[in-house]
Amino acid sequence: MEEQDVIQIWKRSSQKEEITIDAMALMKDFKQKMEFREDIVRKRDRKETFFAILGIFGFAILTARMWFSVPALGMLFIALTYCYYIYKLWSNRKSKYTENLFMSLKQQLENQKQFMINQAKLLNSVMYWALLPFFVGYMVVIWSVWDLDTVNFSSFISSFYPEKLKSKIVYTTVFLIAFIYNYWTNKKAVKINWEPLIKQIDMILDNLKHEEE
Repeated sequence: MEEQDVIQIWKRSSQKEEITIDAMALMKDFKQKMEFREDIVRKRDRKETFFAILGIFGFAILTARMWFSVPALGMLFIALTYCYYIYKLWSNRKSKYTENLFMSLKQQLENQKQFMINQAKLLNSVMYWALLPFFVGYMVVIWSVWDLDTVNFSSFISSFYPEKLKSKIVYTTVFLIAFIYNYWTNKKAVKINWEPLIKQIDMILDNLKHEEE
């Protein structure tokens, strides 16, 4: 073996060692960030599910109380939206991608990346599967009644129901602002929390690819 060949082998081994060290550092940093994000997702899903279940029972009771009325349709629509809301949250859980315990490191990272992509898509599309349906349901409830004597509202609901045009406009504006703000915070969460992690895992996968070469 010539001296030049030895030098080339040494250079390649040094580069591979450097790539390995870089990959390990990236993995450690990524693991810490990912565990933090996963903990936030778990807490979010539990909290959102709890309040969604309360909403389902509450609006289901109101729907039954006011059956065969236009407000009941809006309340039923809201209750069904809460059901779909729970389904969307739990159908994107990480456990769905980690059922196989004997996957290679590369496959584990690919599955982790898919989980993050799905979480980003979930937040990016929240307008269509949550906010817009909720808004439509609330608008049906708010704008369908102009005389409380014609509906079977409880005294509690009647005390704050917007019966007059001015009140309905105020309620609609407040709901609209709240939903727009919710949409903006979800889009912001994707850019701040998920997109950097997706880029980082791409770097790790790229390093692993170089190691295999």
